[in-house]
Amino acid sequence: MRNQVMYDRENNIEYIYYMNAVQSYPMHTHAEHITLCYVVEGAVRIVFDGQEGLYHAGGCFCIMPDISHALEPVNDTGYSMISVCIPADKVPDEPENEISYSKRLKQIILNAPENVFLIEDMAKSIGISPYHMIRQFKAVCGLTPHQFQIQCRVRKA
Repeated sequence: MRNQVMYDRENNIEYIYYMNAVQSYPMHTHAEHITLCYVVEGAVRIVFDGQEGLYHAGGCFCIMPDISHALEPVNDTGYSMISVCIPADKVPDEPENEISYSKRLKQIILNAPENVFLIEDMAKSIGISPYHMIRQFKAVCGLTPHQFQIQCRVRKA
């Protein structure tokens, strides 16, 4: 069966009903949404930042923005699940630091994933090494800047 997707455009909420699904989703993040999931039938395995969780019928879980995770069916059997994606609240302004810079960079990539962003230039603009900037971005956003940009390009396509 096909998944049913419904949108509440006024509130920017997405509802997805996976019916007897068998697809897996590789490691990814949800950049701007909190995702709430309820397993109706079967079971799913979720990996959150390297920690595995099994959720059977009646189980529920929440995925916060920028938490890297993967999902797959247990024992290659189908699962049915309801997923609700809700926009995350805006984070209050913070003094400029590496964390807020990573959040700003995340928004810049979200707005124009097709643009070329050079890590060296971004790191130089805030006076840190490219390697430190990549680690900081991954700590804040769940993926490296390059992985995040590729994910955003795929979503935009």
